[in-house]
Amino acid sequence: MRWLRSLHRYTGLAAAAFLLLLALSGGVLVFKEELTRLRYPVLEEPLATLGAADHAAAFAAAAEHWPGAVRMVRTPRERLPAYHVYFAGGEALLHQGTHEVIAEWAWHDTVLGVITELHMHLAAGAAGRRIVGWLGVLCACMALTGCVLWWPVRRQFRMGSLWPGRLGRAQLLRLHRDLGALSALLILLFALSGAGVVFSGAATWLFTGVLGGEPETPAPRREAAVPVGPPDARMIQAAQRELPAARLMSWSPPAAGNAVHYFRFRQPGEAHPYGRSTVHVDGRDGTVLASSDMLEAPRGRRAANWLYPLHAATLGGWPYRSLALAAALALAVMSASGILSWLKTRRR
Repeated sequence: MRWLRSLHRYTGLAAAAFLLLLALSGGVLVFKEELTRLRYPVLEEPLATLGAADHAAAFAAAAEHWPGAVRMVRTPRERLPAYHVYFAGGEALLHQGTHEVIAEWAWHDTVLGVITELHMHLAAGAAGRRIVGWLGVLCACMALTGCVLWWPVRRQFRMGSLWPGRLGRAQLLRLHRDLGALSALLILLFALSGAGVVFSGAATWLFTGVLGGEPETPAPRREAAVPVGPPDARMIQAAQRELPAARLMSWSPPAAGNAVHYFRFRQPGEAHPYGRSTVHVDGRDGTVLASSDMLEAPRGRRAANWLYPLHAATLGGWPYRSLALAAALALAVMSASGILSWLKTRRR
């Protein structure tokens, strides 16, 4: 057991600063939409009833304001009643009725943007995102090895160790040990779901291998000699007819040389907050090329779609969001207590 204790200690020390950063930023992002509404009071207005013509006008306004740069536009929803535009170099919010720009920012322009970038990419782009994914796997391993190390001394568990009177080395170690035992399952859940979001392809392959089903078919492509414009109301209505009960959640314009619009819908009962049901429409003539109803997808793909809502705490309301915040605080305290106890050991 000594080798496992050493492995747990020194692996944890190597990753503790990163895990502390991810825990604190993740705890803030649980309330990201509330903080956004607090900064922009216009977002406190109720969600409007919007149709295909309203969405088409908003998509056209985004394409006109950021020509050739729009990557995706999310439609208004209850917790964020504005069109959320993602474009090359930043993000923006458009008013749900007038389509005027409420705010426009790059990730480094706002505190919330910096926190989001650090949590998702460690401010290091695609490489940082992969590191975040591996940190999630490492954090899950630390939770499991910590439980193995705690089990032989489980009778020493005391709730009082969670509120130490002083921060001596012994008190910090007891805090780390007992808090870890209490929060291990939550940390395991959020660490593995976060890693699954980063490595979504591998996670979907794993789920489909265990639960059955085939991976998604490649998106259709139609060559376009000239760029196609944003979709009109007729195209959006055609997409909606494929999934009549679903709600349009986002539009992504065709890539260069392609003519296919990509719409994402959320069916009633889908766990994913932005929906995983899709429709592809030819931007030249409005023909529907392909559609996918996630409620009818194989079990493996449906299971994989739970990873994001579990990690981002977008389901279960305030009770589950409270658990997410508790897990973030527990991981932050354990990371800090591990560092402090090691420093006290070195000083001694």
